[in-house]
Amino acid sequence: MHTKILVLWVSCAALAGCGSSADGAGSASAGASGAAGAAAAGAKTCPDSAPFCFTLPAGFTVKNPQSGGWGGSVDIADGDKKKTATMIWAKPETYNGRVLQTEANYKLGEDQKTEKLLDGKGVYFEHKKDDVHWFEAIVKGDSNAWQCTGRQPKADPGTELASLCKSMTPK
Repeated sequence: MHTKILVLWVSCAALAGCGSSADGAGSASAGASGAAGAAAAGAKTCPDSAPFCFTLPAGFTVKNPQSGGWGGSVDIADGDKKKTATMIWAKPETYNGRVLQTEANYKLGEDQKTEKLLDGKGVYFEHKKDDVHWFEAIVKGDSNAWQCTGRQPKADPGTELASLCKSMTPK
């Protein structure tokens, strides 16, 4: 049984290019097979069901890609699971509500930063609240709204999650 599944998966990979980026180079994408792995520094990652790609920081993995009629999500974490992010996509009409909710949370934090993304099609928020350093990017695409929400310990000076959230681009 395992041999049949492996043969089927290999056939899919050969015919459909599963696990390859748009430029033909291999990526650390989590495809329909659910495969996940650590990426090399700066690896462009395009989950099969997501309408966007992003740059996965070195040592981070992509897990749990899910999609349905509502949209989808993918989880990202470093090896210690101290730095995590969830990237979601949903209908474009959810964009304004997501921005308003994120702005409300952002105003309650300290060390606040904000900037425009993708020529004004999105916005990036960063703040610290309690013991958590939050990173959020929300983008309105043509057919989806995307959101990256990253979390790490407040005391951690790392910028990987900021780079991750800011790196979302349409496929």
